[in-house]
Amino acid sequence: MLLGFSLGAVDATLDKLRCTDAARDAALIQARGGDGTALGRAEAPTGASVVVTSESGFVRATVSMRTSPLGTHLPGVDVTAVAVVAVEPGAP
Repeated sequence: MLLGFSLGAVDATLDKLRCTDAARDAALIQARGGDGTALGRAEAPTGASVVVTSESGFVRATVSMRTSPLGTHLPGVDVTAVAVVAVEPGAP
């Protein structure tokens, strides 16, 4: 049982890391004038939502999802990652 919970914690941590990477890359691409939302969706785990906004010279990317590392019969964990990047000079 302890092994199952440990593996579930590792799975949730991996989902958090994937969300963090997707948010960071989405914000960077958007700040450089690219399509951060499309990149974020491509890199995020399956079922994650990606929201990229630009305001006051900054880009904010939020990637969130609900993961159920111990199966659907037990409560899941909400995972959210946020990245904020300044818009690069000369970016469209």
